[in-house]
Amino acid sequence: MFEDNADKYEPFTAPQIAEQLQSDIHRNTARNYLQDLEALGEFRTKKVGPGRVWWQPCNNILQKGR
Repeated sequence: MFEDNADKYEPFTAPQIAEQLQSDIHRNTARNYLQDLEALGEFRTKKVGPGRVWWQPCNNILQKGR
């Protein structure tokens, strides 16, 4: 999802990510997966209003040559 997006730095919500991954993945499953990736330093997160957004840090994108 992040690689295919025109803006590689755009943040997404867990429901948006779940929708793109697979229609039968619940947003809580996506959120748990994203929390694991955050713990590994692969993603960052921020609470925005009642929700939360997720994104790949710029240095991770640049290191992967995207």
